[in-house]
Amino acid sequence: MGRINIELPDDIHRQMKASCALRGIILEEFINQAVTESLQKESRTQGRQP
Repeated sequence: MGRINIELPDDIHRQMKASCALRGIILEEFINQAVTESLQKESRTQGRQP
């Protein structure tokens, strides 16, 4: 598994943490879900299924 470090604006970080708390998930899981959904959407718009 790869690792990355990213810098986010404070307000985005706060929103992500709040969303995680509501969903009962950790930030890592939130990011994994968001990236996966984005890539799947991109694949569909390009006519490919993941």
